[in-house]
Amino acid sequence: MIALVARCRATANKKRMLSCSKLLAGFLLLQTLCINAIADLTLNDQGIEEQVIEELSTDNQIEVMILSKFHPQQVVIETQSRLFEFGPNQVKNFQFSEQLNQPISITVNGVETRYYRGAIQLQWQGSEYRIINTTPLEIYVAGVVVGELGAHASRELVKAQAIIARTYALKKSQSVRLSDLAYHQVFHGFNHYAEAVYSVSRQTQHQVLKTEGRLTEALFHGECGSKIFSAAQFFDSGDFFTALDLPTQMQQGQRWQVRLNAAQLAKVFTTASAVSLQPGTPTKVVVDNQAFAAETFRLMVNREYDWNTIPSNDFKITKIAGGWQLEGFGRGHLVGLCQQQANALAKQGWSASQLLALFYPMASIELYDR
Repeated sequence: MIALVARCRATANKKRMLSCSKLLAGFLLLQTLCINAIADLTLNDQGIEEQVIEELSTDNQIEVMILSKFHPQQVVIETQSRLFEFGPNQVKNFQFSEQLNQPISITVNGVETRYYRGAIQLQWQGSEYRIINTTPLEIYVAGVVVGELGAHASRELVKAQAIIARTYALKKSQSVRLSDLAYHQVFHGFNHYAEAVYSVSRQTQHQVLKTEGRLTEALFHGECGSKIFSAAQFFDSGDFFTALDLPTQMQQGQRWQVRLNAAQLAKVFTTASAVSLQPGTPTKVVVDNQAFAAETFRLMVNREYDWNTIPSNDFKITKIAGGWQLEGFGRGHLVGLCQQQANALAKQGWSASQLLALFYPMASIELYDR
């Protein structure tokens, strides 16, 4: 700044002096903008914008069991003004809440740190802590969108996933406490990525999927199979519609192949001398005259070996020497929205409502009556 002023003063030419004056004014303007930008960043780092705090304080509250995969024994909870540290069995029941614009940092076993909003409860059960986060629904929804899609999904897919996450949470929480793991919805708290997504997901606030006036069983998965399937085609219950062909803009999920021998299946089903598919609704796998819905069969095998042993429910079974070969498409249970291909459609211009109409043809987007 000093050098710039000195250079201007040393210039005798009036035109050049005018030019330098403009340059100096521009520099001062740039300096002001930079200061304001830094102030904005500081404000954003402090949390959610003040104008939505009151709105969130009246929102539905969701309880989520968090961080259980780490089997917490050492827990450190930190806010801007408080610090709590707990070792194994140091406290039986601890709870506190924080203002919604204040992040709560939780570190478990010294290996994993995540950020939350709302209230935290710790309970020592058996040999580890159970940690529960009670947080506004819209905070939870934004966290789930990031947990399920990452931080760089298409805007319209973010909106669609927000409606799905909200529907799933409201319906599922009527009967069970939600987990932050994939068997419910992935929720890694409310970090800076979730805070960025919040401004988009909030545009769908109060919107849910309903089927015949009731909250839809809004399942979703990572990668499509060969068609769009209803829940009743693989589960023992759920909405039914005839499997739909994929739009021409979409590709089938990746083809996969796995071989299982009789000994492997016998470890799961006691005996396994014959294995076949039984067509119908739902599709069933018959193992020695015992029939299992495709999803039940897949989960039983995967639970015993690896969660990707049988990647999806869309497969055929062929008898081979020493066992059976399963060939199929996609990843996951294959019911509801498939995220990978939905993201591709969103990039081609599909709206959130179009995506939801494709994958949930029996449902409609409605406002949730709190």
